[in-house]
Amino acid sequence: MADRCVAVRIAERAGPEESCVGLECTPGNECHRSSCVPVEKLPVAPPACREPTVKRALEALSRSCVQASGDQEATLLNCRTEVWSRISQSDARFEELVMTMPGAFSVFFPNGLPDGRGTWPNAAVRRGYAEAIATHAEALRAARLILVIGRASVSGGEDENRELAERRAKLVEGILVELLGPGHRQIFPWGLAADFTLSMHAMRQRMRAPPIAADAAAVEALASLQRPEFDLASLSEAEFTRVSHMLNRVTFVVPIPCDGHEFNPLPALRGRWTETETRP
Repeated sequence: MADRCVAVRIAERAGPEESCVGLECTPGNECHRSSCVPVEKLPVAPPACREPTVKRALEALSRSCVQASGDQEATLLNCRTEVWSRISQSDARFEELVMTMPGAFSVFFPNGLPDGRGTWPNAAVRRGYAEAIATHAEALRAARLILVIGRASVSGGEDENRELAERRAKLVEGILVELLGPGHRQIFPWGLAADFTLSMHAMRQRMRAPPIAADAAAVEALASLQRPEFDLASLSEAEFTRVSHMLNRVTFVVPIPCDGHEFNPLPALRGRWTETETRP
């Protein structure tokens, strides 16, 4: 080096289970959560969690979970229902984040139902809800955790809306437990009430899956809002209010396929092929 003989210094490397802070790991190990882990033991994230939008949402949810729980090592599974409830009430973008998860869907309810006396739904209506939810069984069974977020429109009082939102979440939770089996997955249900009223535009963006509702007429009315030809500007003021309330009488079911701390391998190829390039 510049006409001088200089000894080559090999950087120190950390071995398996050793801290990799400021160091590289020895061959055959990867730095994961500040520790060198043998590649065969890495909790590799499934492909669904590596999709950029989902990955960003998972990272944001993990940060919120760590901050709310006060535990720097917390995973999404460590955050209990009350923690998720606090996060959802303090972050207006929470539902936007969770509804980007693959497999998320919406369950809608009639006005004021289920009631506090337990007279609704009857067996036939509940069976209809259960059969529709069962069409999502694959994503639900593959999930690491499932968030169940009940909502209510702003037509009632604050306490009434919160209780109604919680009953909706509990009803869906009960159907999920029947479908998946007790303790099959971590299910976190809570009611968000009308802390953040969802706009019609926001709901149309989040309703990527077919809507689930109490009867065929309600399903058709909700499905019509998803069609490209639906024109918000054509609604009268009264109709706009009616549809807005209908969309907010909902429970979001969010199967999350990762707990936020899986290992995300770097892609081997970061570029994009052009039409003139030859693929290997």
